[in-house]
Amino acid sequence: RETRWFGNRVCQFIWSFNPICLLLIVSYNAPFGTSRAVMHKNRLLWASRRGMLELDLILTPFVENVYDTLSENDQLRFEVLLDLEDQTLFMWFMQRELPSDPDMLRILGIIRDSHRKAHEQLG
Repeated sequence: RETRWFGNRVCQFIWSFNPICLLLIVSYNAPFGTSRAVMHKNRLLWASRRGMLELDLILTPFVENVYDTLSENDQLRFEVLLDLEDQTLFMWFMQRELPSDPDMLRILGIIRDSHRKAHEQLG
């Protein structure tokens, strides 16, 4: 069993659950009156917290600051990207490899540009 935080609540679930069951668990644990958009963004924030700090520092601010401004197609690309392995994402973000899929290449470029702009604004 795994214990995960969803907002102010803790939920235990078995990793063998399929994504629909996980969606139901997350939805069930959302505070009363929480909109679908807020629940979806919370799920994205949770999924952007990875096993590598380097990825957390790139993906979490992207979800918090940029995701809502993306087109629907780019949002879907980002959600597909979150399903990939940490090692693959790390290699792509560190530019040691490039994705062969043009959709992944596009969203990767958007994320990199937003990360670079955020650092330029900091000084």
